[in-house]
Amino acid sequence: MLARAGASSQLPAVLASFACEPDVKARLVQIVAAVAASPAATAATAAKGLAEHLLRIAAMARDRGAVPLFVSYHFEQPGESVMRTVANEHGVGFVSVRELFAARLGGRRREEVQAADIHCNDEGYRLMAAIVADGLQGVGAVTAR
Repeated sequence: MLARAGASSQLPAVLASFACEPDVKARLVQIVAAVAASPAATAATAAKGLAEHLLRIAAMARDRGAVPLFVSYHFEQPGESVMRTVANEHGVGFVSVRELFAARLGGRRREEVQAADIHCNDEGYRLMAAIVADGLQGVGAVTAR
């Protein structure tokens, strides 16, 4: 996933511009540096690492009394299949925004709901929120452990 051509050269700029708490950013930088420096940073090892992080996220949510829910991006991401597998195997809800986003666009072009950096603009996030809200209806069956 991270080992794709050109991806590692873009990571410092992406991380530098990522808006989050300083301790979260420091941890992200540490994780990305470890993965990028690993000579064995293959798709299989990256998928294994992602699965381990997703399991920790779900466990932390449950430990705090919350019901974990994984949500895909509105565009295809290499890790989506890992996220879906972890969700299915560990009783975590999963909402595939990607599968529903195009259908909910209606006749609009994707560019109308997307910012220049491929993230959504306000209208795109409204659309994503509606998809996630609909997906939450099925989460009631998932209980915190």
